Amino acid sequence: MDMTQIPVPYFCIDRDYHILTASGQAEAIFAEAGSLLDLIDEGSVGKATAYIAPSHANVKVELIMKTRSAPLALVDVYQSWDEVGTGHIVCICQSREFQMVTEQLQRLHEDLKEPERKHSAVKVPSGGGAVTMRIRELSAALTTIRELVDLLYPSLLEMNQTVYADIIKQQIDRALQDAAAGYPQAGKRSPGR
Repeated sequence: MDMTQIPVPYFCIDRDYHILTASGQAEAIFAEAGSLLDLIDEGSVGKATAYIAPSHANVKVELIMKTRSAPLALVDVYQSWDEVGTGHIVCICQSREFQMVTEQLQRLHEDLKEPERKHSAVKVPSGGGAVTMRIRELSAALTTIRELVDLLYPSLLEMNQTVYADIIKQQIDRALQDAAAGYPQAGKRSPGR
């Protein structure tokens, strides 16, 4: 059977995660890569190396992967392994609602990364007052969202459903780091917080 004709996103890998074969669907969804790990977001690589293995055959794993259409996509990874250590991996992208939240976070991340481009109509005084104020507002909003996610986290942990919260927290943290790096004074909190 020609594995490239399988009508789902399928990868045949070795024990070291090198891609031996990929289906046409996999090539359409994921960028070309020599290793399955190259397609996985850096925050999920540890989970992938721990759970995508012959010792976890037939176990579904949720990973954040990079696709051609989105920088981050939540993917259900199904795996089976044969006796010689060849892995058969099927990757199914999860719901559109999650993708919409991810895209919104990505846009917010980009806004914080390049505020001068998004706010070019705003006249920026020598101290960058208007842009700095906007970054402070966005940083405060992101910090509040982060704190709310932290409050929900124990309940999600009990249900073994923390993957969405982890993704949201990663994106918020990255956006806050970018804001602080681009405008260090924007990342400072007032003494009352």
